[in-house]
Amino acid sequence: IQTVLFEFLCTVRRHQYAPVRWHSSAAFSLPKPSANISALKYDKQRTVHSLCPMGSAVYLVMWNRLQYQKAPEISHGYRSNRRRGNPQMQHHIVSHRLRKANISHSGVSHDVKNAFHSAPHREFDLIIDQRAGAPGDDQLLKQRYRNATTNIKALDGPLTMRLTQGTLPGDKIAAVLFRDMYEPRI
Repeated sequence: IQTVLFEFLCTVRRHQYAPVRWHSSAAFSLPKPSANISALKYDKQRTVHSLCPMGSAVYLVMWNRLQYQKAPEISHGYRSNRRRGNPQMQHHIVSHRLRKANISHSGVSHDVKNAFHSAPHREFDLIIDQRAGAPGDDQLLKQRYRNATTNIKALDGPLTMRLTQGTLPGDKIAAVLFRDMYEPRI
């Protein structure tokens, strides 16, 4: 199996073309654990995107070979091993303690999950062109988002949509691409 896999990866590199399945995600719904709290039907489901694990692993290795400065966590919108609910929980605890102590306070909470526009592919091309990776990686990396499609279940059957902006939903390199594109502008 190891030999076959190695020959397959050599073929991908030699022809500079990755399998179509590596550029596709499939959307499906899972019930939210807190579904009993919400009265809205659409809010009881969480959309999850599945990606080919082999394609994700290969692209992550290629991405990690690119030379880039590691940015501090403060400069991007995500943090390793930290859930979005943690700051919300902390906000509620602080508010509760202030109320108990009869201390006047106010708070503002913003969910910026979808606050930024999906980046055009030409911006991602510039990021990849500015970094030197292994020879041939740049073209394969660009295929990851240039050939991206997502499959969703529509009312009249499955629907495949080509992504003309942004990255594959759920892609591991999406947060780093996002940070590298927006950080110089901030």
